[in-house]
Amino acid sequence: MTDLHEMALELADEKLKKVTRLTVVDEDGRSYERWFKEGERLQYQFQDDGQTLKIFVSKHNWEL
Repeated sequence: MTDLHEMALELADEKLKKVTRLTVVDEDGRSYERWFKEGERLQYQFQDDGQTLKIFVSKHNWEL
């Protein structure tokens, strides 16, 4: 049986595969919005000891 962390990562990956739009909202409302093109997908990565969240949108599989 897999551990809970691995199960959570698998669930997050499945949910991210369904995402077709990225929206960033700040105090002024929508500051950025992007609809994905055919074949693009969202992936993310935490950096700088968890202080930076990088979001990648492309057809490339970054193997995070």
